[in-house]
Amino acid sequence: MGVRLFDRNRRQVILTPAGHTLLSHARQVIAEADAIPAALTHTAALRIGHVSWLPPQLRDLDEPAVDIDEWVLPSHVQQDRVAAGTLDAAVTVSLADHPTLTQQLLWSEPLPAITPIGHPAASRGMVPAAELTVLIDRDEHTWGSWNAWATEFAHQSGADIVTTTTTTNGALTGTGLFAHCHRLRRPVLRCARRHTATQPPDLITLAVTNPTPLWPWVLATRADDQRPTINLLRHAAANTMKQP
Repeated sequence: MGVRLFDRNRRQVILTPAGHTLLSHARQVIAEADAIPAALTHTAALRIGHVSWLPPQLRDLDEPAVDIDEWVLPSHVQQDRVAAGTLDAAVTVSLADHPTLTQQLLWSEPLPAITPIGHPAASRGMVPAAELTVLIDRDEHTWGSWNAWATEFAHQSGADIVTTTTTTNGALTGTGLFAHCHRLRRPVLRCARRHTATQPPDLITLAVTNPTPLWPWVLATRADDQRPTINLLRHAAANTMKQP
């Protein structure tokens, strides 16, 4: 640079005025460089997994530091990915306690049944849980979370369990669910996973009673993740305890 930065003698090295100026600028550059990772963390997209329901309080979070990047995955896969750090958060069913995750209740969703209009329950507009059929699927990778919850509900309520295979009998949602209901000719519990298929006019939706099946949606985050964006998400989740 052509500028003397140090004065040396036999005992010590002393910064010149130019050296002090350079040192001040160097410290500022280092501080700004150290702040880059934190700044990127605060503005990076949050990777949020969900099954089929992402509440608007989370999806439309009006904060410049939050950009939602959605991943649609089964609940048990999502929670494993949150724990591993490949997702920042996930909206899932409440699963067994995970040592590194917190699960914040968002909504206990009452699940209805569907039945053919000719079934006696159709005229009542409701059906006791003991008269239900609950479907589970042999594909544990895709349906493991539903299977575990549905099996427990059936055992507690006295509902029948029918095991099916998606590849041969159709899925547990949408047109597959409608086909199961037509085949069984009795009330079938609707799966919590959403689907856009239109319900046929010869099927009717019924409330389920004694007991009402409640699907517990939660926000799963890592317990040690205290980033501002994650805390914003948790704060929004605290105001989500209602139907979307």
